[in-house]
This record gives sequence, structure tokens and C-alpha cells, in this order.
Amino acid sequence: MGDRENYNVEEDISISKETVDSENKSMEKYPWLISILYILVLYGWIGFVIYGMKYFNLNKWLSIGFNIVFLIAFITLLTVQISRALTEIRSGNIDYCINGFLFFKYTILPSTLFFIFLALVIFLGGLSISLIAFILPATLFLAPFILMAAFILSPIMLAISFIAALPGFVLAVGTVIIGRKQKEMKLGSCFLHILLQFVPVADLIDALYISIHYWNRAKKLAIITAVSTGIFIAASIILYIIC
Repeated sequence: MGDRENYNVEEDISISKETVDSENKSMEKYPWLISILYILVLYGWIGFVIYGMKYFNLNKWLSIGFNIVFLIAFITLLTVQISRALTEIRSGNIDYCINGFLFFKYTILPSTLFFIFLALVIFLGGLSISLIAFILPATLFLAPFILMAAFILSPIMLAISFIAALPGFVLAVGTVIIGRKQKEMKLGSCFLHILLQFVPVADLIDALYISIHYWNRAKKLAIITAVSTGIFIAASIILYIIC
């Protein structure tokens, strides 16, 4: 009986160790390299569209080729980020989610503000030009086309902004879902946090609040990414002024 009891205890210990090992394997560390590469591709593509085609005097087909390469790289990295995020959300890996969504919230903010600004410029500019075109008889026929372009291009810019920020959004929602399960977050709070993730700048503040209030984590990451984002924004403004 004693040997059997010892055998059962050892068997239980080995099973528990296997369970812990399997859980640790499922709790993947955050892939910083892939995320940084995603950000570099995103801003590299934006920079190429704004400055590259202008200053490198590329012909039409070469420009199209570069844009296709950027598009393929962007979609590939986006798909990898989201698929891995969904896997870790299902396994309840809160560290993965917090690291990821804070990283993306800070680093994607400049591109989000850029596309929102571009959408506003296109919409208000197109609206103003179309109103002027309606007044002038010579350009009256152009007014509907200008107005149509303003109403079509503005949502496209906003859609691009949302797609670029999608990994951070998925990870933020995943953090809320895990918080609902593990921290007994109220349903109303969950709904409010998810709703705030659709609002630029407010989503960043809310993300920081979630990580500190519910999990007491990611303070250092928030400071590092905030400083890095500030440097990037300052460098972009200086580069824009110089160029």
C-alpha cells in the first residue's frame, strides 16, 4: 500500500509538472522584434509615399513595385500580429496583451493622428472647393466630383488608420476580456473600455489606466514608449519643416 501511495504521489507530481510546463509554453513572451518591424514597415511606407517618390525621382512602375512590396510586408506582419494575439488572448496571457497594446498605442499614435488630419484636410478642403465650384459657372460641372472625392477619400484615410492600429486594438480588447475573467471587471466597465479604444488619444489614456489600475504593470514600458514616441514626433516635425 505504501509503495502504491508513493507511486500515486509521484505520478500526481509529474502530471502537475507537465501541466505547469504546458501552461508556461503557452504563455509566449511578447515578440518585440516582429512588432518593431511592423512599425518600421508602416512608417517606412508612409515616409516613402510622402518623401520617397518625390526625392528619388522613381518612375511609375518602380514606385508601384515598391508600394506592392510595402503592402505585402505590411499585410504579412499585420496577420502574424493578430493571429498570435488571438492565441495568447485565448490562453489568458495578460503580460503578452499588456506589453503589446501599450507598445502599439504609443507607437501607432503619430500615424493615427496623421491619417485623421489628412482625412479632415481632404473633407474640409473638398467641401470648400466644391462650394466655390458651385458658385463659379465655369467650374460648376466639377463640383459633384470634388464633393464625391471628399466623401470617399476621407473614410478611406480613417479606415487605413484603424487597420494600422488593429493589433493594438485587438490586444487592448483582449486585456479587457481577460480582466473581466480574472479581475471580475464589471460588464459596464468592459463596454466603456472597449468603446474608448475607438477614440484616438483617449484610447491611449484608457490603455494606461487599465494596465496600472487593474494589473499594476507596464509603468516602465509606458514611460519608454512615450519618450520614444515624443522623439519620433519631434523628428518628423523637424524633417517636415526642413524638407
